[in-house]
Amino acid sequence: MADKPTYEDLKESVKQLEKEVLSFKQIEASLRESEATLRSIFRAAPTGIGMVCDRVIQQANERLCKITGYTREELLGKSARILYANDEDFEYVGREKYAQIIERNTGTVETRWQRKDGTTIDVLLSSTPIDSNDLSMGVTFTALDITSRKQVEKDLRESEAQYRSLFKNNHSVMLLIDPETANIVDANPAAVSFYGWSYEELTRKKITDINRLTEEQVLDVMEKVKMEQRKHLYFRHFLDSGEIRDVEVYSGPIKVHGRELLYSIIHDITARKKAEEALKESEEKFRYISDQSLLAILIIQDDVFKYVNQTTANISGYSVEELMDWKPGAFLKLVHPDDRAFVMEQARKKQKGEKNVVPHYQFRVITATGETKWVEVYSRTIRYMGKFANLGTLIDITEKKRAEEEKAALESKLLHAQKMESIGTLSGGIAHDFNNLLGIILGNAELAMDDMPEWHPAKSNLNEIRTASLRARDVVKQLLSFSRKTDPKQRPAKLVHIVEDALKFLRSSTPTSIEIHQHILKDTDDTILADSTQINQVLINLFTNAAHAMEDTGGVITIGIENIDLDQISATVYPDLPPGSYVKLTVSDTGTGIDHEIKDRIFDPYFTTKEVGKGTGIGLSVVHGIVKSHNGAIFVDSKLGEGTTFSILFPMAEEEAVTETEPADKFPTGNERILIVDDEESMVDIGRGRLERLGYQVEVRTNPIDALELFRADPDQFDLVITDMTMPRITGDKLVKEILKIRPDIPTILCTGFSERIDEEKAKEIGIRGYIEKPFDRGTLSRIVRNVLDHS
Repeated sequence: MADKPTYEDLKESVKQLEKEVLSFKQIEASLRESEATLRSIFRAAPTGIGMVCDRVIQQANERLCKITGYTREELLGKSARILYANDEDFEYVGREKYAQIIERNTGTVETRWQRKDGTTIDVLLSSTPIDSNDLSMGVTFTALDITSRKQVEKDLRESEAQYRSLFKNNHSVMLLIDPETANIVDANPAAVSFYGWSYEELTRKKITDINRLTEEQVLDVMEKVKMEQRKHLYFRHFLDSGEIRDVEVYSGPIKVHGRELLYSIIHDITARKKAEEALKESEEKFRYISDQSLLAILIIQDDVFKYVNQTTANISGYSVEELMDWKPGAFLKLVHPDDRAFVMEQARKKQKGEKNVVPHYQFRVITATGETKWVEVYSRTIRYMGKFANLGTLIDITEKKRAEEEKAALESKLLHAQKMESIGTLSGGIAHDFNNLLGIILGNAELAMDDMPEWHPAKSNLNEIRTASLRARDVVKQLLSFSRKTDPKQRPAKLVHIVEDALKFLRSSTPTSIEIHQHILKDTDDTILADSTQINQVLINLFTNAAHAMEDTGGVITIGIENIDLDQISATVYPDLPPGSYVKLTVSDTGTGIDHEIKDRIFDPYFTTKEVGKGTGIGLSVVHGIVKSHNGAIFVDSKLGEGTTFSILFPMAEEEAVTETEPADKFPTGNERILIVDDEESMVDIGRGRLERLGYQVEVRTNPIDALELFRADPDQFDLVITDMTMPRITGDKLVKEILKIRPDIPTILCTGFSERIDEEKAKEIGIRGYIEKPFDRGTLSRIVRNVLDHS
């Protein structure tokens, strides 16, 4: 099986097809120009020109209409029998003309036509096949009214006395030639006008002087004319101007004043020859283009294929011969059943000349092997062999369609990514405001706790408010991590503690119809190198999926933690994991389970079996990514109707878990002078209250411009500046830069609810000594203040 083409390959194929369409349109424009030239010649030719197919008149120029007395509408589509007075003449012309065509590719015959008004005229017919290998394609013919010439011949034979008048006054070019010497004995005025020489100059020449044939060839022709009494010939003659013209010559013997001569009636057929050559060139060009084109080209007339090129056969899977041999209407089996009504409706409208026709459209075809392909068709109505037909060009756009489907899928994924980015932006804005609010709640709760005696029952309630505020802070961190607004920081941590903290949040968000069981061994060594916020995110996604699997029936979610050691043999059961010690986290549910056919795809981005609005298909792919970033592996075991178990193995950390402890009553104190800047009045009040109770002297400002002026007035009066990041008129980082310009050694601390502009590393680059994220408790504040002051 061939490799599936890449998107870039498909894109290049589409470009190649678009170039082919452009090439075809350019060629079609060239053909239209060629056809316009041919039509101009066709209209202006002084000779009657037409085309017949099976002796049915398909084309007729204006000159032919004048000769016959019929209009084009009266001639087209009619049998050529309309031009003959009797069946005998009609049948004789057919036999004689086609016999000559078969023998020498052209046929010439004299006959008599009956005009529309009933008069009879003498006509010289000359015919050439459109395709010498296929006479069914039709025959082009020229018709010359030779009634006057015949009359001339008759009069010449009847009376030499009348010869001079007829010879001189005839509009046809006429010459008298001595067959023995090839001298031009006489020329009428029409001949003098045509050749350009004077009468005297012309009658001093030999016929060999103006004929491109050799003298020997010319003499041989004249001998044959004498023998056969009359001859229809084609030559190329020189004019006085040096121009060479194609001429048609009717020659025969004549006796003038007792002298045996040859008469020649000459017609300029240069225009006709150009028309024939243009027609032939156009035909050859079309056949070449058609044979070489990557486009399928076809002509449908009377519900059958009149023409198909090889590309049509390649697309359909049938041979050209098979397609051309189909019965009327059989071509519809190529069209997909669901598209037939539309395709037929478009064809009907086009044939009727309706305006609301789609210029090009797409539909499916069923090939000979049963394969479904997409094609785009460009169709127009033409006259072919005298009747209306549909000319269609088809492009195989199957790969383009597949590329469009893949593009649509990619666009859908991009839309999801943009939605997630929007959620991230929104969560960042919310985090800033929410963290400020939490800071106010947490700070006031702590200040109130300080003012309450230990025995007071409200102190316990205030402690619950403080605990809830810290937990809410962790939830905000999880949201920011989920929306990629915080950088993961892995440090040694107890997995049990992370799970226990997560379960407090998950219990409240899980339906009461679902029980949560824990299976954690007491002696488990569960220290791993982890970002606790990301592990929380893993648990949230796994619990959410489990809850969806049991939302109709209820059930049990079981979470377990245990140690597992992999040696060289057991490690083979877990691909991508080297031998070593691991902590195994399992999340099991008693839900509907996962179908075996899609189990391998559940970690693919945007793959989901949930209804619209119940999932984006990114949850498990995020879980997979987080586990991989922790050098772990995730596995799934599931049976339909029995439930699902996700197992995650994390490498065991060698370091001890970092446990943040906070002394219950003692916090670092000091007596330095501190400036606090924050546009939230509640925040500066809380900050002042906390620090003053620790012994510090505190000055506060809610306007950063006022704070800068205060500092500039006496830079040495402060030992530390604590500023918020997001403030009107001037942000915290810019305020610090201005302060450091005034006094480079002043220590500063930057506080932020959330900012995409700055983080701890960027803060240090500016010269900020301390960085703290809101909301923070009094212990965190006291330690960072004392640490910055002691190291400055």
